[in-house]
Order: sequence, then structure tokens, then C-alpha cells
Amino acid sequence: MSTDPSSGAPSRGDEPSSAERWVAGVSGSLAMALVGTVFSVYVYGSVQPDEHEVSASVEVPVSVDEAYALLSDMEARPGWRPRVERIGRIHDDETGREVWRELDHGGDRFDIKVMERTPPREVVFATASPEQIGYDAVWTWSLQAEDGGSRVALREVGVIDNPLWRGVFYLRSHPEETVLDELTLFSAHFGGGAPWVP
Repeated sequence: MSTDPSSGAPSRGDEPSSAERWVAGVSGSLAMALVGTVFSVYVYGSVQPDEHEVSASVEVPVSVDEAYALLSDMEARPGWRPRVERIGRIHDDETGREVWRELDHGGDRFDIKVMERTPPREVVFATASPEQIGYDAVWTWSLQAEDGGSRVALREVGVIDNPLWRGVFYLRSHPEETVLDELTLFSAHFGGGAPWVP
């Protein structure tokens, strides 16, 4: 740093300009705001339950067999879930359960495990890589015959250990949002109605 020879004080050429001081002040304020926001989300998440269980149902105008056939066919998922660009079986886990990977149009991936198929009444899926969506979950699809079609129920049981992820989850959406979205897509494929939460 240069100094004024007569006083030993820094010269004005080394002092930050008003614009530089403004940028530094704004940057500091933004950083503090970001830290405050993250902390607030963490605190909010810490008071939310780490486990959740939600269910919803929808009626579709097809037989149980037809609904089950679509639901249990993993390779058919891109046909009724438009966000999925492609899907492929990547491996089986240590118990022999199938693990499939979905890729969406943005390149994001989601690994899903087929826990159980009970034709033609039930299919159970689970997250194979919980870190991809921030929580661990099991989804149970249940089918039963109704006059003129089938009733499809979906139950999600999830666990979010991290309070920050939990805060984001509860601020972004209600726990039932995933099951309602999935049932809406499944029903729309068959021209069915809107789902409801019991």
C-alpha cells in the first residue's frame, strides 16, 4: 500500500471507491441473508416430524388387471409419466430385488426398487438411492375392482432424517403432493378422474 510521505497515511488511491464499498456491503448483506435463510429452514425442519405417512385414491375406468399390467411394467413408466424420458434396469440388490433408473428430460436421475409385486392387487416400490430426493420412502399401490373400473390407492411412508432437507420438503410441498401427482398421472393415462385424500 502506498502512503503519503509527509504523514505516513494511506493515499487516496488505495481507498476503495464508493462503488466498491457498495458492492462489498451488498455482498455481505446477501451472505448474511443466505445464512439466515438456511438457518431458518433448518430450525423449521427440526420441529417437523421426521416420518410421514400419506394416502390418496383415484378411480380409473379400466379393469384391475389392466391397471395392474401398466403399473407393474417398469418399462412402460415413461408412457404415463411424461417427466420420465427413459428408464432402464441397472442391477438387482443383494436380495434379488430389481433396481431401475429413471432419467428425466433435464438429466436428473431417480433410482427405484421394486419391493414386491402381488398380481393383480398390489405393487410396492422404494427409493433405491434416498440421497437423490432427500428422503427414504416406500410407495404401496393397491388395486380393487369397482363398478365400471378400479379404485387405485397409493400410500407413501417416508423418513427425512436431515432437518434441513425436512424443512425444504415441508416448505416446498405438503407430504401428500407426491401421491396426488402420481395418481393424477396414472389416472390421466386411462382418462380417469382426479384423486382425493381420504
